[in-house]
Amino acid sequence: MWKGDFMEEIMLSIYVPTYNHEKYIAQALDSILMQKTKYTYEILVGEDASTDGTREILKEYERKYPGKFKMYYRKKNMHKQKIRNAMDLIRRCRGKYIIALEGDDFWIDENKIEEQIDFLESHQEYIAVAHNCVVVDQESIPNGEEYPECKENDYTIKHYISGILPGQLTTVMRRNYYRYNIMDTSILDRGLMPGDRVLYLALILNGKVHCIQKKMSAYRHVVNSGFSYSATVTNEFKDIEKLNREMI
Repeated sequence: MWKGDFMEEIMLSIYVPTYNHEKYIAQALDSILMQKTKYTYEILVGEDASTDGTREILKEYERKYPGKFKMYYRKKNMHKQKIRNAMDLIRRCRGKYIIALEGDDFWIDENKIEEQIDFLESHQEYIAVAHNCVVVDQESIPNGEEYPECKENDYTIKHYISGILPGQLTTVMRRNYYRYNIMDTSILDRGLMPGDRVLYLALILNGKVHCIQKKMSAYRHVVNSGFSYSATVTNEFKDIEKLNREMI
C-alpha cells in the first residue's frame, strides 16, 4: 500500500526542533548518535532563535561530527508563524519514515530505531509504530509519573477518545505522509495545538498504529519552567475544547 520509488532511499528522517534547550540538547543528540542500526538516516535540527547557548552547542556538534547533521538556524522565532519550526523540518524530511526527537527529550535504547523500522518494513498495513517511555525531571531522573500511553498492541479511536495516546511524540515513528502522499494532511497543516493529538487522530484515521510495550525513550516533563507545551499551556481545557471543535 505504501510502496514507492526508493532508489535513492534514506530510510529514516529524524527531526529535532529545539528552543532554549542548552541544558538538554547534547543529551538528545548523543542519544541519536548511540543508535545501532543497519538503516540509513538523516538528522535535521531546527534551532528556533534561542536566547540561551543552544546554538553554540549545535555548532560544536557540527564541528565534531561534520556532515552528520543538517542544521537550520532560524533568523526569527517561528512559534507564531503559520509554518512552525517542527512543521518546516517535517516538510524537509526525505526519509521513507520520520520521527521527532524534541530537544529536551532523549532516547534510552540503542536499538530503538532499528526495532521500529523493522516493524514498519514487515507490516505494510501499519502507518506508524510507537512504544512506551519513562517520564523524567530536569535532572533526567525518573519522577514516577506514568505517561497516558497505550498499553495494548494496537492504538485505536477508542483509546483516543479516552485520552490515551499511542506514546509520547518522541516514540511515534510514522511513514513519510508528505513525501509519499499516503494521506490527506490538511488537518495537520492548520497549526492546531497540541499538535501531537492532531497527528494521532490523523494517523488512526488513515491506517493502523502499533504500540511496542517497551520503554525506549525519556520524556522530560517540566511544568514550572521550560518551553515545552506542558510548561507553557495556561488553560488546557479551553485549548482541548478549541482543538476538538476545529478537528470536527
